[in-house]
Amino acid sequence: MKNSHILHLDKGQIFKSEKQDMEIRCLDGVLWITQPGDSRDVILNKGQCYLAKKSQGPLVVEAMKSAQLEVKGMVPQISFVPVQLVRF
Repeated sequence: MKNSHILHLDKGQIFKSEKQDMEIRCLDGVLWITQPGDSRDVILNKGQCYLAKKSQGPLVVEAMKSAQLEVKGMVPQISFVPVQLVRF
């Protein structure tokens, strides 16, 4: 994979990418990952990684608590989505 980016997400913050195969490595915190073409919901803890395939659809990563992640691969479109947590 060509590039590596280190990102910090606050609890509840979302990272989304739609364009590229990439590896997501959790450097700190806890991440929740989902892709439409993958029936699993993936939880990454510190030191764990996930290989996202472009063919499985958009990648969505949410910080379950404050987290730092490394994204390996070309990342031409990254968006951070501000969220407001609602408790029921």
